[in-house]
Amino acid sequence: MESSPVKIISGAATGAAHKLAPAGTGTGAAAGTSGGKTAAPPSCGHPAKHMDACIEACRNCERVCLDTIPHCLGKGGHHARADHIMLLMNCAAICATSARFMISGSHLHVYTCAACKEVCAACADDCAGMLAGGEGADDPMVRCVAACRDCATSCADMACARA
Repeated sequence: MESSPVKIISGAATGAAHKLAPAGTGTGAAAGTSGGKTAAPPSCGHPAKHMDACIEACRNCERVCLDTIPHCLGKGGHHARADHIMLLMNCAAICATSARFMISGSHLHVYTCAACKEVCAACADDCAGMLAGGEGADDPMVRCVAACRDCATSCADMACARA
């Protein structure tokens, strides 16, 4: 059995990422088709600087959410609710995943960014609700709300969800 020739395609996000694709396939082995059954994801033609900014927003949000978990557990009460801690963990996880998809130059980033936008918005709302509880200023929670909202906005753009 002969192996098919491959060509290297440079990634759009950072210029450092490369992926291999069978020769003649255009933009990669996972061009959005599986036996002709799956349509290719939308392409928004993101400038590299916008994608790099989204990668940074995702990485920052991941870091801030992970830093907020011990803060919330230490505060106890409604801050330590299992659903709140799980939301912080899920937000950090989807942010890391979205950043990795963009860094690798995957055209499927539009899907991870769409999910990231939703999770970050939910996390921002949940953390803002903690602030509205009358406890006054809580710097880690304020940082978390800001990071989640920034990431949600940036990911909405990368997911082609422009309003």
